[in-house]
Amino acid sequence: MTHSSDKLNFLHQAVQLTQNMLAMAKQKQWNELPEIEKKRQILLESIFPLDEDSPEIESQATVLQTLIDTNNELIAHCQEGKQSLQLQMRNAKFTHKAVTAYQSN
Repeated sequence: MTHSSDKLNFLHQAVQLTQNMLAMAKQKQWNELPEIEKKRQILLESIFPLDEDSPEIESQATVLQTLIDTNNELIAHCQEGKQSLQLQMRNAKFTHKAVTAYQSN
């Protein structure tokens, strides 16, 4: 069983990984995100459930809120990246159709 101090430490590690993921998303380094996400998921699975009677519950709640806020920012950047990629794919399709039409004439 994981102790509350370990859980707090794991929460801090999860925040750090999430901040790293956010930095990568801002730099459009998408390829590295899945590996870090797997590490983060393992940490989070070892954290929950939190013990509400833990003497560190307030610290855990504060760190957890930071994790949630950072994760929400990460999600927003990933959604922007997804929309950008979709636009690029539409433009590439349009360009391909135009080239194909030009070549067939």
